Amino acid sequence: MSRSVMDLKEVCLELCAGGILIKAMELVKLPNYQSLDPVEFLYECLVSEAARRQTRKVATRIKKSACFYPDACIENTLYAPDRNLNRGLIERLAGCDWIRNSEHCIITGATGNGKTWLASALMNALLLRKVYRMVGAASGENVNLTHIAEVLDIGRPFAKHCLETLERLCLVDRVPVWPGTLTFDRGVRSPKYVIVDSGWLCGLLGFCSTAPSVISSDPPEVVRQLLTNWTWAQLATLTDNDPDLHLWHFALRTRLSIDLILEDANTGSLTAFQISTKENVTESDFTSLVKFRDLVKDREIQNVLLYCGQSLRRFDSIGTAVPLAFLWL
Repeated sequence: MSRSVMDLKEVCLELCAGGILIKAMELVKLPNYQSLDPVEFLYECLVSEAARRQTRKVATRIKKSACFYPDACIENTLYAPDRNLNRGLIERLAGCDWIRNSEHCIITGATGNGKTWLASALMNALLLRKVYRMVGAASGENVNLTHIAEVLDIGRPFAKHCLETLERLCLVDRVPVWPGTLTFDRGVRSPKYVIVDSGWLCGLLGFCSTAPSVISSDPPEVVRQLLTNWTWAQLATLTDNDPDLHLWHFALRTRLSIDLILEDANTGSLTAFQISTKENVTESDFTSLVKFRDLVKDREIQNVLLYCGQSLRRFDSIGTAVPLAFLWL
């Protein structure tokens, strides 16, 4: 009785024997398959299925036995005498130079001595550095957790865990979205993340000097990123000292965005800040600020354009252009 390939496929699927089906399909494509010995044909198919099941068995065991510790931290490593751990070596490994040099790290030891925990701690150190660099590259802009997870090939929950860890370490800070954004259909809900130390941000962006001539020669968007991060740091000192002041950001998917919003909880008034790298500004530079004030008509709003000029300039009812240098005063 002749059987079709579909008959073979149905039986293999019923038996969960995909290896047999795959090998059989390979063999029937051979020019001389008609002359193959039936026993040899069956043997090759069964060997293929056995290999497939063994591979799946090993993968399942690894998945069940391997445990990743998301909270493992190199600083919490226990250097007990009986563990024979080299503190200097582990701290050098945490620096991740061996990864940049395409080297391998093999951790050996008896069962239960903490090999997986140590591997998790080293992995966390690497991922934290990568997330930190990604936040630095996007500092002052919206950080998309899904994007971080995809780039680093990690789960979205773990990407969130990394950001929260960086916050607890005071390496990054979160700028929440202004609550009023929720009333807009196309409002961006995600927070901004900024680097706490502007000097570290300079290092992440590749600045070797803070000389004005060096910074001014860089692309305007990079300079603006630095200035936005630095402005947040100055305004954050106000909110730290006054619980009634809150610092937010605002953005719509229509590309309208306000860099920073300072809200007084007592009066409900808002001060909207936009940062510009220009040394001379005109009324057209207030476009986003004016649009924001037109959208939010039930609040008293002061528009402030922080720019790289030298003089304080008032533009009638539009707003005020304030030199960034004034924030030092």
